[in-house]
Amino acid sequence: MWTYLYRNTRAFYKWVFTCYLYTRLGLYIIYSVGDRDENTFREVEMYLPDDG
Repeated sequence: MWTYLYRNTRAFYKWVFTCYLYTRLGLYIIYSVGDRDENTFREVEMYLPDDG
């Protein structure tokens, strides 16, 4: 899930990538704030489990 943050100026355009991860130990919320590009998404992806 992503959310778009903005102001009335063109200088501030940021995206919040959010991932909710349910495990036996509880709920984890993983997020990253940055530009809408692959680098911001990779920050979230590195915390996701490999087994799906």
